[in-house]
Amino acid sequence: MAKTAAPIRRVRRATVGLVALALALAACGGDDAFEEEIGGDTGVTDTDTDTDTDTDTDTDEAAAGTNDLGVAGSWDEIVAAAADEGELVISVHRGSGYEDWCQEVIAAMADYDIDVDCTANSPSDYVGRVIAEQQAGEFLWDLVVAATGNIQASLVPIAGVQELGPWLDVLEDESIREEDNWVGGLVYSDESNRVFLHEYVLSGGAYVNTDLLGEDAQPTDLYDESLQGQIVSRDPTNVNGGSMSLAWFLAQPEFGEESLRELVHDQRMVFVEDPSTMLQWVADGRAAVGFGANVDDLEDLQDAGLAENVIQTDWAQYVVAYGTAVLADNPNPNATAVFLNWHLSQEGQQVWTDVTRFNSSSRRVGVEFPAPDASPQYDDMSQYPPVIGTAEGTESVERVNEIALDG
Repeated sequence: MAKTAAPIRRVRRATVGLVALALALAACGGDDAFEEEIGGDTGVTDTDTDTDTDTDTDTDEAAAGTNDLGVAGSWDEIVAAAADEGELVISVHRGSGYEDWCQEVIAAMADYDIDVDCTANSPSDYVGRVIAEQQAGEFLWDLVVAATGNIQASLVPIAGVQELGPWLDVLEDESIREEDNWVGGLVYSDESNRVFLHEYVLSGGAYVNTDLLGEDAQPTDLYDESLQGQIVSRDPTNVNGGSMSLAWFLAQPEFGEESLRELVHDQRMVFVEDPSTMLQWVADGRAAVGFGANVDDLEDLQDAGLAENVIQTDWAQYVVAYGTAVLADNPNPNATAVFLNWHLSQEGQQVWTDVTRFNSSSRRVGVEFPAPDASPQYDDMSQYPPVIGTAEGTESVERVNEIALDG
């Protein structure tokens, strides 16, 4: 385990504004869900015409024994070079559990004399910031560890993150590269292999008023004419927990596109922007069932003695991918390798699972889950729609958006 007495540099909660270019997808994980080619393998075009400077740089790299990633040769040399860099800049998903994880990273990397700047960000805010920075020629971040929807939609297409396979190849811990040590093998968000999916998190479900539908409500019940106008969803014309939950219907052989179209249009589904408002409507009987609420909001209401007639179903669930990616032209490559060697090890994934979410569920074989009943059933992933944060998941949610707009 990481030492708890290590000095803390800083864990920051980002307050940057949303950049318009990053609004292509808002799949940022959890129930609240939870974006032009820059050029070159690292996502930036070299406009420097000073050949003497380029030659000097190449000579320096050769003398240092670095490779195309910018890391030193042997593992001992990488560790020594990481200490010389002395810094690592990471963005992690927003939330108190992820801030706790930052503390664990700070402690673990202190063993290597690496000072960690770990920032808790909304994925959409972070992606917008990175795009703006990279377009301005600024490459300030080493890694991002978060729900992958925005990364996949916005940073992968512009090569804002690097192919991760070569990074895994330089790690000391060979078990990280072994397919059998990950449920489903070494899985990436798409064929470009730029975002490694280390975790799937179970989210969604329908929120049912049991006074109106009972505790055993089934999805087929929603097609009764008496429920017309009584079904509410966070606006499924956008990418959010509502459209992600409704993607479940597309994945079920007994439903599919026409059934979803009937549910949305023939049943006069009501669209709302605010998930807490939707949950209140379900609780007070203005709606019988809702999609896209936040389970934390439900728990808060029930802790206060309210909404005790609302349950979250085990159907209409979806799975959100959380992944790890190395940013283009990252400033501290050796420290990045040291971090990956820890983070993707069984020890590092157990730390991630222990502190980030109540239902965290790493794909690393041998990691124990804090809430197995609230975790994906890895032996039967076919029951869920395509994983949110992958190319297939993006297509599925976009199809829901199209169906919702067709009315």
